[in-house]
Amino acid sequence: MLLGGLGGAVMPLEVLPGWVQTIAPFTPAYWAMRGHRSIFLEQGGLAEVALPAAVLLAAAGVLAVLATTRFRVDETKEFFA
Repeated sequence: MLLGGLGGAVMPLEVLPGWVQTIAPFTPAYWAMRGHRSIFLEQGGLAEVALPAAVLLAAAGVLAVLATTRFRVDETKEFFA
């Protein structure tokens, strides 16, 4: 929720404070909204969503590698009820 708000998914990025606009490109929500805006509001095509799609795929790849390196099959799982 926090990254969605910082990325402009909750309200337009233009109405958010300047410091949020500065850090927004570092969130996946920013790139998802940029791709959505270019298709739905600006009637863009594949060329306009290529960069946002590439950034989202790269972020997914980095996070998948991070999750894979952190996952341990033999680690004891604990459940707190």
